[in-house]
Amino acid sequence: MRNGHGRVTAPALIAVLALLGACAPGPSEQTAPRDPYEAFRGILLDDLELEHRSVVVDEIPELAETGPAYQVVPPSVADLRALAEAHAGGPVQPGLPPRATTGDLTGFDAGDGWFTFYTDFFGQAGAVGESWSWVQEAWSASQIPQREAPVEGPCPAGTPLHEEAVRAFFTRLGIDVEIASGGYCIGKDIHVQLGLSVDGHPLLGPYAGATVNGAGEVVSASASLLHLQAIGDVPLAPVDEVLRRLVHGPGLVSGTCHDSCSITTAGASLGLALVRNGSIGSGHDHTPGGIVDRPLLQTLLPALRLPATSVTSPEGRGALFSGVLAVSSAVLVDDPEDGDAARLADETSVVYQSDAQSCIGNSLYEVGLCVSNPAPVAGNPVLLTIDSERYEPVGASGCDPLVTLDPGDGTPATSFVPRAGTLLTGRVAHRYPEPGTYTVKVHAASRCEHPAPGGGTEPEYDYAEQLRIMVTP
Repeated sequence: MRNGHGRVTAPALIAVLALLGACAPGPSEQTAPRDPYEAFRGILLDDLELEHRSVVVDEIPELAETGPAYQVVPPSVADLRALAEAHAGGPVQPGLPPRATTGDLTGFDAGDGWFTFYTDFFGQAGAVGESWSWVQEAWSASQIPQREAPVEGPCPAGTPLHEEAVRAFFTRLGIDVEIASGGYCIGKDIHVQLGLSVDGHPLLGPYAGATVNGAGEVVSASASLLHLQAIGDVPLAPVDEVLRRLVHGPGLVSGTCHDSCSITTAGASLGLALVRNGSIGSGHDHTPGGIVDRPLLQTLLPALRLPATSVTSPEGRGALFSGVLAVSSAVLVDDPEDGDAARLADETSVVYQSDAQSCIGNSLYEVGLCVSNPAPVAGNPVLLTIDSERYEPVGASGCDPLVTLDPGDGTPATSFVPRAGTLLTGRVAHRYPEPGTYTVKVHAASRCEHPAPGGGTEPEYDYAEQLRIMVTP
């Protein structure tokens, strides 16, 4: 039924185009929105959010009080044309490489090569993982079938990666890059992964990549077509709360390590993570019910970027890193009225050295539950985070799919709906006024007047998880 959150996992040769919108508001934007952080509420947990993590806190990073954030705008033909014109230094005409599938691709002839993008993904909010591509005309013409496949593998130590040529190519496009790996060789061609940054902050999620030939020329590149508009600065959480999220969860964001990783805080820096507040779960054999009919929102939010090593494949190619959200819980909670309590929950959360269990469930479960402090002082708020999916089973009717959070102290349970699609993450700041032991429960179930018949991939469902909180005087 659900086995992921639609996480963006870009392949090696993927980059990002950051066409920054104007920071100054126009005449129609002078009035502040009722909820300036609407795009941040409901940010989905990462696929591996609740998995065990091995963290070494050997340095305490420094964090400012605020960090920049950006809204991701669905890509357009104008964005692709801007790339081609920046490369060509002037106007360009439509055009596609030889052997390209007409109709599937939109392309522009930049004089020495072509920029292309899949046509169906223009205007789609979820197209951040779809890449634009550039290929040099001469190199493309030279790629003919060979009797023997070229030697392929990690480049030998000392292989020149032609960093200046790569950097110059992307600089023409207005993109700042740095070499992020030792290169992967196919014959005389070298593929390199690149780190990207916006406003001086490295990105987590989208990556750049290029192919360089034996003469040191960039002959191909590809990128996620991201159009960004500056939102402004947002408040960050205290560093101890960010480290707690890193050690205990939740808060992990996609990096280059997609399995169990060993993470260190040495060399950590503030970056920007690509996140979304909606998606449709995978595994459905039809368009699932329980969908909120609105587009998902995607943003770049401040996150701590940390070096990481894959536990399962430490020799894996490519630079590895992980990340954890650094924004204040005040901008993440579902109800804006919970903002002050969520900010206090960050300040009074359990210390990261604690062995207390803070999360239960993982990507193999249908629900997940986390608490920011399993042993809070009475009166101090606790941040409760739930993760689930809401949909109607195939063939069922008269359904009221339920996802609720019961804090266990007699107060009414909170009911959740996804902001877009079927997947949802909910965050509530809750106070326990009296000492005692309380059992927090998250419950996801289909309540259908006419249940679905047997078979199929979406039977009736009823899942629950619970954690115990011991409130002290």
